[in-house]
Amino acid sequence: MTMSLICLLKFDNVENATKLASNDVRSAFMRDDLHHSLPQTSLWRAAVKAACSPGWDGTLRDAITRAVWASGAAWWDTAWEQELRALLTAKEFDMFGQERLERSLVKLENTSPDHSAQRVCEIARAVILNAEPSLNLYKQVIHSALETHAEDCFEHVAARIEAEHPEYQAREVRRRMRAELPSCNLSEPPAPKPRQRRKSVEQALDMALPTNF
Repeated sequence: MTMSLICLLKFDNVENATKLASNDVRSAFMRDDLHHSLPQTSLWRAAVKAACSPGWDGTLRDAITRAVWASGAAWWDTAWEQELRALLTAKEFDMFGQERLERSLVKLENTSPDHSAQRVCEIARAVILNAEPSLNLYKQVIHSALETHAEDCFEHVAARIEAEHPEYQAREVRRRMRAELPSCNLSEPPAPKPRQRRKSVEQALDMALPTNF
């Protein structure tokens, strides 16, 4: 190996190490206002805000779960969803039962209320076709469908951020969300947020006032 080639390889290693270090430094300086890149009506603003905040782990997990269900499960608790649940929880695991289930899913897919519901049917048929159903096929399908929806939303969010900010900011938000996704329980809706009780007028008046003016 010639000396010039050795020097070139060393230079490449140093350059790559510098890039990695630069990326680490950049990720440590996340803007805390990236959620403003999304429209006011976006259901993902809270998740982006959580991803940019210190100690984002637990908060981000909850925010992602709520955003996924709010944006990708409008079909939940409808007559269509009840029919889907009945199909996927029926205990028919013989060959003929599986064929009937596949035909029923095709019919149900044709009446899907939106694209997200259609995707649920597509994933259900794929799971059955690949002979990968778990003991709880219904929850398995719901989780897989909403997980796929979440990945699509991550890309959409990153594109919105990158349109207004440096690319590494969008990349870091996407990385943090992807890292948190496996810990999200997407097989059932999240519990309602506890409502914070507002202080009464009497309680506000009873608060001690500062003595230094």
